[in-house]
Parts: sequence; C-alpha cells; structure tokens
Amino acid sequence: MNITNFLGKNGLRRTAGTSNLPSPFWEYVFQVLSREDVPYFTRIRGVDFCKYLTGPEKSQFFEQIFPLSAQYFAVFRRDGIFSELLPEFDLCYYVPQDKNVSKNVFDHTVSVINNTMKLQQNDQTLYWSALFHDLGKLYSYQKYNNFIGHEHESTKIASYYSDKFNLKHKTDIVTTVQYHMKPLQYQRIPDWSDRTIKAFVDSVGGISNAAYCIELAKADKKAEHPNNDFSANLDELMTKVICLKS
Repeated sequence: MNITNFLGKNGLRRTAGTSNLPSPFWEYVFQVLSREDVPYFTRIRGVDFCKYLTGPEKSQFFEQIFPLSAQYFAVFRRDGIFSELLPEFDLCYYVPQDKNVSKNVFDHTVSVINNTMKLQQNDQTLYWSALFHDLGKLYSYQKYNNFIGHEHESTKIASYYSDKFNLKHKTDIVTTVQYHMKPLQYQRIPDWSDRTIKAFVDSVGGISNAAYCIELAKADKKAEHPNNDFSANLDELMTKVICLKS
C-alpha cells in the first residue's frame, strides 16, 4: 500500500486500504500531517507500532516526509519516531553544528533535505543521500570532537539502512554519501585539471553519480550559508563533468 493513497493526492484522507499496515502508526502520522492536536495516547501508540513496520514501510514513511517543512521533522523527533526508525538521525540533534546557522546536525540535515527538494523534484536517490550524508558526524564528534572523516562513518550508516529499508539504487546512494565532500574541494579552490575531474567521475562510478555529489554539495552549502550563493563553482564543475562525454 502506497502511503500517498492513504494521505491523498489532493489533501489528507483516511481510506479503508490501510488494513495491511499497522494502523495506530498511520493514524498518528495522519493526525500530525493534518495538523490535528494529537492525543497523548495516539502518540504513544504510534511510536510503539514503529517497531512493527517492515523495511519498505519505513522507507515509505521517510519518502513521504522528505518534502515537508522542518516543523514536521521536529514533531516526529519530539515524539520519538526517529529514535525508533533511524536512531543516528535522532541523536544528531545533540551534536552541535559549527560554522552554521543550524544549531545541530539534525537541523542541518533537515535543511539539506529541504534544499535538495528545491534542486531536484522527485529524486529519491538524492533525498536519501541528503538524509544520510552527515549522520557519521555523530561518531566522529564522539571520537575526535570534530567532523573530520565523518563521511566514512556516514557511508557505513547509508549502506546499513539502505539494506534494512530495502532501498532502490543503494549503490548510488552510498557512493553519493561517500564522496559528497569532493565537490566542496572544487568549490573552495576551482583548479582541477581535466585529469583530476575524470578521476573524480571514475571514482564515483560515472557522470550520473558525479551529478548527485555536486547537487548534494550545493544543498549542503546552501544550508550552511542560506544568504550566499556558492553554486557558481559547482555549476562550473558540473559543466566540465558533462563535457567529458564529448
């Protein structure tokens, strides 16, 4: 059962077709998204039934909330949904995000997801990559009190949950997370030779994944500096990547 059918294309609605899903959870989601005042018992039951969701049902939930504003992510975190479905994401709320308008890595991640929605409509590979890309900061911060090398931990997390949630395009998601810092090197110092650009494209498995990495880098920088435009150098890199085909 596709959650879109449950929520409705032109507004939220209940349907009889949800009988094959743990209804207390979806009833809770329905009430949150319809901005109802969710009763305490409904919230508790909703969180409790998270544990009965299958991997594909968990992925359906995330894919429905990707387009939502930060306030909904805050509600689901407050109520304990993320602590059940993706605990690393929940715990990132307690990891401070430096040099950033976001107070913590959780808020930063939500901003990046929102920015990817503006860059690419209906591209789940990019949205999942945005969700996973900085979750490794939880572990690098615990170990070293900084974020150096966080992409390696994020890659492990992305690989684990891609399997657990039975995500399509796992390889593309994991690769994008693994190399999401690479385009930011060009953004800071745009002096890559054609050979270096080709090496980057080859390392990520082709032009398509290189484009994902560049788009994620744009969303990442926009989340850090919403009032500045850092896209020029990254657009230039994308142009050079595309020119490799010719």
